[in-house]
Amino acid sequence: MRRFESAVKYLPESMENALEIELQHCKGDIKRLVQYSELKLQDSSITEKIDKINNCSFEYQNLQVIKS
Repeated sequence: MRRFESAVKYLPESMENALEIELQHCKGDIKRLVQYSELKLQDSSITEKIDKINNCSFEYQNLQVIKS
């Protein structure tokens, strides 16, 4: 991306302006994809923790039934 940015500077002004706008859109898309991936990873981590808590609770309940 940096090479693209530096190469754009040597183009005629009209092409440079058009490509600068497109580059800004691409950067925005990349930023949104990174944020989405981070949220998805965070959600999976939370789900994993909830599953572990549920398993512990289930095992505890089973132990209580066995003790009775």
